Amino acid sequence: GMGFQPKWRRDDMPWMPKGRYQIMRDYMPKVGSLGLDMMTRTCTVQVNLDFGSQADMVKKFRVGLALQPVATALFADSPFTEGRPNGYQSYRSHIWTDTDAARTGMLDIFLGAFLIWALVAFLWAMKAPGRGASWQRWIAGSVLLGLTTAVKWAGVPYIVLAALAFLVIRARDARLAKRPLLSALSGRDQPHWPGLPAIPAILAMGVVSVATYFVTFAPAFFYTTDPLTSLSGLFAQQLHMWQMQTQILPHHTYQSSWWSWPLMLRPIWYFYEWDRGAQRGVLLIGNPLIMWGGLVAVAACYWAWFRDKAIRPLAVALLWTASLAIYVVIPKSIGFYYYYHPSSIFLCMALPIAFQHFDRGRNRGWEEWFAALSLLVFGYFYPILSAAPLADSQGFTHWMWIGSWR
Repeated sequence: GMGFQPKWRRDDMPWMPKGRYQIMRDYMPKVGSLGLDMMTRTCTVQVNLDFGSQADMVKKFRVGLALQPVATALFADSPFTEGRPNGYQSYRSHIWTDTDAARTGMLDIFLGAFLIWALVAFLWAMKAPGRGASWQRWIAGSVLLGLTTAVKWAGVPYIVLAALAFLVIRARDARLAKRPLLSALSGRDQPHWPGLPAIPAILAMGVVSVATYFVTFAPAFFYTTDPLTSLSGLFAQQLHMWQMQTQILPHHTYQSSWWSWPLMLRPIWYFYEWDRGAQRGVLLIGNPLIMWGGLVAVAACYWAWFRDKAIRPLAVALLWTASLAIYVVIPKSIGFYYYYHPSSIFLCMALPIAFQHFDRGRNRGWEEWFAALSLLVFGYFYPILSAAPLADSQGFTHWMWIGSWR
């Protein structure tokens, strides 16, 4: 069989008289140009696989992702549209690239991972034993920032923040050493990033991170379906990505604003159904003790700087603040709670730094008590994090501390 109707136009296709299809018919043109073709002119065989445990689900999901390109190639049988060649081996698979941009996968976990390792590399470079090690570690951090940006464009501001932090620390070092401010630009006799001249280092960061970003598109030149064929095509793709990122999207049930993320006002239900003989649910929500306690820790870090001129608490507090401020200026029409993922990592940094600063040498056990309580809160929420069986269809209300969590 054909994977796509080779002859008929979209307007020639009949619609099933179901309410949900009317809803999708109104919704799809708002979020992509090919959604209605997906509904009316594609054909597929769907396979539903049950799973016996969370580990079994992860294994099957990974195998399914690995087999997806193989299955696409095996059943690449849709080269015609409205009676003419469309230039694709599988136009059916192409349709899914512009069906609903708002329902793409969560990339923030990978953004957070690359970002943290970039931070580790730059901190490692700060204490390098010499010029060669400084450059190696600096380049490694720049590559990781490029990978961060390749995951999501939200990584771009962190490149700017890293360069600004470098200059501020160098200027502070010059002031403490009572040297001219311009000496911060030199790589000689520097307590941080020894042997690293400021202007070449910042230029290298920009060039390496941008080059790394574009290198991640290299596989697109070898696609069997709709490959990139030129650099102009690559740049046109970037423009298309920008247009998709800045488009005005319709209201989403779980959308939320940046200011609400620290307060955790709108978590996201990924799953809530009757499954395997019980009501089950999966809620994307943070540990309230860490998320809200982390805000207190950030305030404490600012206080530590104001009262004691402590630099490390100030650095992590500014990092959290900047990570949230990024979404004030990013031109996206809607946001979701999982955008807060990098900021939540920085909260986890602020907590131990605040404890270390205010409980240093006193052995009050605050850190241990906080960690123990955090584990208890995790255990309390675990049933709605893990799709554990609930009492009934309203069993989730036990965990709904705030009305907007529903």
